[in-house]
Amino acid sequence: MKDSHDFHEFPEDEYRARYERARGLMAEAGLDALLVSEEHNYRYFTGHLPPTKNRPTLVVLPLEGPPLILAATYGSAAARQMSWVTDILEYEVPLRAEYLCDALAQAGLDGKAIGTEAHDRFFGAAGMGISHGEYGRLAELMPRARFQDASELIWRLRMVKSHREQECLAKVCEITGRAYQRTFTEARSGMTESQVGRILISAMMDEGADLPSQGRPGPCAFLIVDASRPLGQLHAPTEKRLALGDLLHIDTGAIYNGYCADFSRLATVGPPSEEQQSQWLEVRRRMDQALGVVRAGNRLGDISVHWHGVGLDGVEPPFVGNHDELLMEPGMALALEEIIYSDGGETYHLEENVIVTESGYKLLTEVDSGLYLIAAGE
Repeated sequence: MKDSHDFHEFPEDEYRARYERARGLMAEAGLDALLVSEEHNYRYFTGHLPPTKNRPTLVVLPLEGPPLILAATYGSAAARQMSWVTDILEYEVPLRAEYLCDALAQAGLDGKAIGTEAHDRFFGAAGMGISHGEYGRLAELMPRARFQDASELIWRLRMVKSHREQECLAKVCEITGRAYQRTFTEARSGMTESQVGRILISAMMDEGADLPSQGRPGPCAFLIVDASRPLGQLHAPTEKRLALGDLLHIDTGAIYNGYCADFSRLATVGPPSEEQQSQWLEVRRRMDQALGVVRAGNRLGDISVHWHGVGLDGVEPPFVGNHDELLMEPGMALALEEIIYSDGGETYHLEENVIVTESGYKLLTEVDSGLYLIAAGE
């Protein structure tokens, strides 16, 4: 990971290893290059966070030869400073197909098979740094080239985290967990949800986050669980005040070095009732049962609770329903979550983050998962 005097997020060998893995999959798929423009995919391969979406930055990853970055003049200096890639072409905004054509031609890819993210079935083409119109024009300008979808190939790479990525995920879960504990300790009945949200944001930043709440606008995704809210839905904090007997649910995560946490914890406002304790024990039992299935070689679909991947995106592949037949691999980062809806209109939700290992899993969310207690206000 980076130190305080280095703008690079990881050492160069981390990115070269990712590139080599990509080359192996490209060779299997019969591709001569990848054209990568989605913000997190680009960052994954280059270590550079593009400055703005309206000045997209792309990287060409040839099967043979060095990688090439295409950056707006405005952002090219940052690309040189932050990325390990040394071959950088500049363009004047807006990004037009002609610039892409020149970059691909310079890499010797005219008439070659080029993989893109145009048909990502999870996030769609909206995440691409290339507009639909310019992408279509690119195919017209390079009629001999063969453009085909490579989004699944990229996700196969990103699903399995390296040791350094796992360290980042462990760190961001630690930061988030300490922030949750501070929030539950400092919150009081009578406070508004918004006040509690500001405590959480401040705590995340104090504990070392680069950004709070997965970089989303607003304090966080969390709610007071009661019959006045639609069950199972997360709400931005409001001016509603915490009252004795409420359940305060927090489900979000900080960002550290680009990597997201995504897990939840629950607190009662005042001492918990027997019903609240009983429901929480049942949620915990179901989660423990689901975690018992997490092991390299087992099917993802055998996990008995909802699950998804976590990494540079707080919610990313693998996804339940889409990757049920996929076998778990060492290094996969998963968020597992279980929800119980009570007859009284309360929602009990527990979410944990883990890394799959050969023998089982490594729990990233080590912070106490019991019911927290929010004290009464004065």
